[in-house]
Amino acid sequence: MGKRLIILGAFFFCQGFSQERSAFETYGDIFQIAIPLYAFTLTLVKNDNEGTLSFLKSYSVTMGTTYTLKYALDLPRPNGGGQSFPSGHASSAFAGAWFLQRRYGWKYGLPSLILAGLVGLSRIEAKKHWPIDVVGSALLSLGITFTFTNRYTLSLSKGESYLLSFKVSW
Repeated sequence: MGKRLIILGAFFFCQGFSQERSAFETYGDIFQIAIPLYAFTLTLVKNDNEGTLSFLKSYSVTMGTTYTLKYALDLPRPNGGGQSFPSGHASSAFAGAWFLQRRYGWKYGLPSLILAGLVGLSRIEAKKHWPIDVVGSALLSLGITFTFTNRYTLSLSKGESYLLSFKVSW
């Protein structure tokens, strides 16, 4: 999972889709959606109904809180616009990444958190956000995700069991 996501991220990082936007900004635009979409899809592939519900709750609350704060605070952006804090792109990417880490562990979490960090950096580089906007988004997503999400455990159906064995070699 991680290698594929990183390769895809590197591809979009190196490709530009328009002259007005840098390739890095385009990467941020794509991966703000790709990371949470991957998290949601993974819950479906794993037939993890509890995870699907947890993701939908945590993502919805994260984005609702993000946009409530954006409009309520209306802080200036580095490029002169408004509604800087928190970053919507970073909140979305980190909501997906923190969900993957919390629900499925570091195997999924570490690559997605790196990619989410790059989304945040793309917003700073494009002069759309200050560093505090991105850090605030990451922390907001972390807090909300950890509130709504529990670690994934494989549940057994009634009468189903797994045999554990240990092997010692000398």
